[in-house]
Amino acid sequence: MGVTTFTNLYMVRVLLLELGVKDYGLFNLIAGILAMMLFLNGAMTTSSQRYLSFFNHSSFENKVRIFSTIKWLHAMLGFFVLTCLIFAVVPVFEHMIKVPEYRYEQAYQLYLIMTFGVVASIVTVPYNAQLNAYEHLGIDALFGILESLLKLLSAFCIVLFAEKLLALGILFVSVSILMLIMKITYCRVRYLECRVFVFQFDRTLYKEMMGFTGWNTFGAICGVARVQGLAIVLNNFFGVYVNAVYAIAVQINGKLREFSVNVLKAINPKIIKYESSGVRHEMLNYSMHASRFSLLLYSAVALPLYFELEFLLSFWLGDYPQESVIFIRLFLILSFINLTTIGLQTAIQAIGDVKFYQVSIGSLLLLTIPFSIMALQLGYPPHYVLVVSIILESISCVMRLLILKNKAGLDIRRYLTEVVYRAMIVILSSSTLLQLVTFYYEISLYRAALSFVVSTLSMIVLSYRVALNASERDFIKLKGLRI
Repeated sequence: MGVTTFTNLYMVRVLLLELGVKDYGLFNLIAGILAMMLFLNGAMTTSSQRYLSFFNHSSFENKVRIFSTIKWLHAMLGFFVLTCLIFAVVPVFEHMIKVPEYRYEQAYQLYLIMTFGVVASIVTVPYNAQLNAYEHLGIDALFGILESLLKLLSAFCIVLFAEKLLALGILFVSVSILMLIMKITYCRVRYLECRVFVFQFDRTLYKEMMGFTGWNTFGAICGVARVQGLAIVLNNFFGVYVNAVYAIAVQINGKLREFSVNVLKAINPKIIKYESSGVRHEMLNYSMHASRFSLLLYSAVALPLYFELEFLLSFWLGDYPQESVIFIRLFLILSFINLTTIGLQTAIQAIGDVKFYQVSIGSLLLLTIPFSIMALQLGYPPHYVLVVSIILESISCVMRLLILKNKAGLDIRRYLTEVVYRAMIVILSSSTLLQLVTFYYEISLYRAALSFVVSTLSMIVLSYRVALNASERDFIKLKGLRI
């Protein structure tokens, strides 16, 4: 996990140096446009993960039927998305984004090249879901490390080409296709149901999955539109320079969230399995564990980054866009708020009744785009699009609590006490210690290193004493004795 995060963050430095700020912004703008079509991918990932985990202990024939249906469904989805992206290329470049004239042809070709990477990502979903359903997270992590290292190597290699943008697109797509081939090979060797190569397409399961996926698709559209739609809004108001600033913030926040995502990968299958077994109180307990541990793990890294951001950006990128500081800090706050209810999102998916949830939360988050446009038209600076996101995300967290109380009987007071209150004591105490470090020491590498050490130790000690309950502390002691 740490290797992947470090590699991907270092890759940002390499790409900024090789491409320059504007070309880096342009590359991420094109990638963001294509990622908007992955809303279907995101919805199908959630659905695939749920069904594979739900029926993980069923008969072999049933597992073959489910995996085969999911596999062929994603193959058809990949073809559909490829067709849509190719037909959308003209309206995208004529009406959606602003590209400098001297880069128009390269951007156009880059778009077409990277569509194949999107398709590879879609077709890979059933195999990622299979790894998670069996909770083989170590293998999944190894694939992630390999992919990040190959992309870093690609970033270094673009210096050998005259057209660096196109070379980067081709190399990144090649990595995506290679990872697809490797995951297919591994799953066919490891899992018996993946070896059966038949066109088994269960229409009943398909209708059930599409009914479940349909509302998740709406939620996925809203989620993707909030992040990538803001990139388009910023591009139309301020050009590719601000896109580069926004892309740096998105990259940093995304890599920090990987720490929390890996916690969720370990807990999510258990949430789904407890719900499928009818043990709802345990499902809710694990949802609270997921939220609390994700929030604490994210904060352990995000807090020292927040306090030492200017120095770390200078150390990491050298000459960096100054506007990126406020963008990154606002993204950290946005993720912090979102993670307070991250476990509840899995709980709602496990229950399966997602219509009202997706319509209400998705519609609220989608309002980020029009409200951001209004703010920019009134003359507010670019980073106010994230202020709008933070306000709407805060409201959505409250709505998630109310929805799960209605759907599953969640005790909101208990949730606020065991998750939010305990985590906030730990986070505020660690923040106070970090504030003292920044007060007594001058900006330097030593202070930055000390901040990370103080944050890590204080989060570990305070989490054990404050955030964990008695049974969780006893469990850790038992594990420690066995070691």
